[in-house]
Amino acid sequence: MGTPFEITKSGNIVTLTNDEKTIHLIGTAHVSQASIDEVTQFIKDNKPEIVCIELCKNRFDAMQDKDRWKKMDIYKVIKSGKGFFLLTNLMISSFQYKIGKKLGVKPGGEMFAAIEAANSTGSEIVLIDRDIQITLKRTWKNIGFFKKIKLMVSLFTGLAIQEEVDAKEIEKLKTSDMLEDAMKSLGQEIPGLKESLIDERDIYMASHLTDLKGKNIVAVIGAGHSAGMQKHIGKTIDRTPLEIIPPPSKLLKIIKWSIPVIVLGIIFSAWFFGATFDDVKTYLLIWVFVRSVPAAIGVLVAGGRIPTLITAILVAPFTSPIIPILRISIILGLVEAIFRKPKVDDLETLPEAFNTMKSFYKNSVTRILLVAALSGLGSTLGTFAFFYVLASHKEFFDKLLGIL
Repeated sequence: MGTPFEITKSGNIVTLTNDEKTIHLIGTAHVSQASIDEVTQFIKDNKPEIVCIELCKNRFDAMQDKDRWKKMDIYKVIKSGKGFFLLTNLMISSFQYKIGKKLGVKPGGEMFAAIEAANSTGSEIVLIDRDIQITLKRTWKNIGFFKKIKLMVSLFTGLAIQEEVDAKEIEKLKTSDMLEDAMKSLGQEIPGLKESLIDERDIYMASHLTDLKGKNIVAVIGAGHSAGMQKHIGKTIDRTPLEIIPPPSKLLKIIKWSIPVIVLGIIFSAWFFGATFDDVKTYLLIWVFVRSVPAAIGVLVAGGRIPTLITAILVAPFTSPIIPILRISIILGLVEAIFRKPKVDDLETLPEAFNTMKSFYKNSVTRILLVAALSGLGSTLGTFAFFYVLASHKEFFDKLLGIL
C-alpha cells in the first residue's frame, strides 16, 4: 500500500503524506463555529480531489431532511422492539444538541460546511463512516443487560442534572470533539461501549481513506477520531467484519426458552410429587408479584396512563419468561401509544424534549418510549428476583428433594 506515511501536524489539521497520496485530517468539534470556518477555508484554499466526511448515507440523508422526525412512526418503532434502543440513541444525541444550542451552533455544522465547500471547488464528496444502524446495533450487542441499565442510568442522570457551562468550558468545547470525549469517558465505565462507537469506526474510516485513489484528500472528522485513525491509515483492512451485526447469542435463546420450563417445572413438579396446594399457590403468587409489581412501578415512574398500568399488572406474569414471543415492553408501549397519541408537535420538538426533565416528561413520544423501556426493565428484574426468592427458600428445595 505504498510507502509509510509521514505525519505532520498544524493546529487541528494532521497531514499524512507518502509517494501515492496526501491525506489531510481536519479534527473538528461538532458544535464549533471555529471548526466550520476552518473547514470551509481549508477546502477552498487546497481544492482537494476528494472531500471525505464523517457521515454514513443514513445520517447524511437525515441531515438533509428537516422533517425526518415528523415522519417517524412510533407504533412501528414499538412493534419492532426498538423503543429502548431509540430512547438511548436520542439521549446520546441530545447531549450534543444541548451544547450546540448553548454555543449557538447547529450540531454537524462543519459537515454542511464541508459539503458546500466541496461543491464550490468541484471536489468529489465521499461518505466514509459506517452505517449508523450497524454501529448502534453492534454497540447494543456488545453490552449486557446490566450494562444497558448502567448506561440508561448514566444518561438519565445527565438529563436530570442541569449544569451551567461557563466561558472557559465553552472555549474548551470549541477545540475538542466533546461527544467523542464523553463517549470515551462513558466507555471507561461501560466496557464495550467505546469499542463499537469509537474504536471500530476509527478503523473503518481509516481503511476507507486508505482505499481511495485520489492524490489530494481532505477528511472532515470529529477531533476524537483523529489519533485513532492515524494508527490505521495505510494498513490493509477488510471492513466486512466490521459491518456484520452479531446474531443473537445461542445461549441467550436457550435461557430465554428455558425460563418458562424451569419456572413452571419447579412449581408443578412440586405439586405433582406431593407438595400441598398452599405451597404451589404461594409460589405462583410470588411469580405474579415479582413480575407484575416491578412492571407496574416502571409504568408509574414513566408516568404511564392508567390503562397501561392495569395492562402491566394483568399481562406481566404471562409475557417473555412464560411465553417468550410476547414482550411486555412492546405490549405496554403500544397500549400507551394508543391512549397517549403523539401530536405532530411532539415529533417536531423531539430533540428539544431532552433539554430538561420537565420537557422530557411533557413530550408524548419520549413518555411512550420510557414506558416501554422501564416496564420491560422492571419485569426482567422481577424474573431475577423470583429465582433469588427460590434460592433463598431452602426448605422448599429440601422438601422437593425429599419427595424425589
